[in-house]
Amino acid sequence: MSSNDRIILALDAGGTSTRCIVATSEGEIRGFGIGGPANHILRGWEVARHSIQTATSEALTTAGSGGHNISVAIASSAGIGPDGEGREVIEALVAELVPQAAIVRATGDMVAAFWGALTTPIGVVVSAGTGSVCYGRNVTGLTCQVGGWGPIMGDEGSAYDIAVQALRAVACASDGRGQPTALTALVGEGLGGYSALDIAVQVYGKPLEREEIAALAVRVFAAAQQRDPVAIAILRRAGRALGIAALAALRNVGLLTIPTSVSYSGSVFEAGAFVSDPFREAIYDAAPLAKVEHPILPPIGGAYRLGLQTLGAFMDEAITYRLASGLVKAGL
Repeated sequence: MSSNDRIILALDAGGTSTRCIVATSEGEIRGFGIGGPANHILRGWEVARHSIQTATSEALTTAGSGGHNISVAIASSAGIGPDGEGREVIEALVAELVPQAAIVRATGDMVAAFWGALTTPIGVVVSAGTGSVCYGRNVTGLTCQVGGWGPIMGDEGSAYDIAVQALRAVACASDGRGQPTALTALVGEGLGGYSALDIAVQVYGKPLEREEIAALAVRVFAAAQQRDPVAIAILRRAGRALGIAALAALRNVGLLTIPTSVSYSGSVFEAGAFVSDPFREAIYDAAPLAKVEHPILPPIGGAYRLGLQTLGAFMDEAITYRLASGLVKAGL
């Protein structure tokens, strides 16, 4: 490591898991760690605190001596608003975990997703993991959040939303109100049961946590790959809902009718064309000048980029490539 390299700690505290890296200002990852869910609004402060502590401590430990020289720590959290609302509690926690001389900043997870996915500071990024949220920014710096209302008021197109629709489809199929579906067997396998009644006992009997329900979305992906029409319809609705969120963000920041970039992040998009095709269709129908682009980096890469900006540094192609390669190697 060059004497000119400064050390950045980047943290992505999400609704399902927490990821942390310690990296040089040239994009070389020195250490990384993983923790559990860290949305302190939905899961409570003690759960979030434990997850952040676990991921950060592991990253600092694996970084070795590099972990003692943190210049800046950037934490993105699912419990922080788009303009930094609620950041103080996360900043205070991270400040306890890093060297006293480090600059500590916290931001919303949708903001980190934005700075990771796009090459320019203008456009819209949709994030769809356990929950869903969209963030847009225009050339003047005007920003907006669309979605992110949680499992009761929103989260359309999220893994949780997809899983709930699948559970309802299983119930409808059992009653004869809906068509038979491979979801009954696949969701049942995921919960250790064989029938809709077995599934209901598991869902309500424990009861299942939000993250446990969201994890069933992978069963919907599997059913869609088997060409199950019910599963395909659920995923297509999710993709369209996420596209509509992107359109709202484009409209809110005045980018609907001009060429601009739209990108995405989160596990829902791992379903591939089942989600991405209706996502693109919804966007191009109303914003034909928009360009849907594959994300450059995941949200933790966006947190790292914000760390570089805090240090007054620029994230060039070499740093981006080095960081991306390191994230893949680390399984992040």
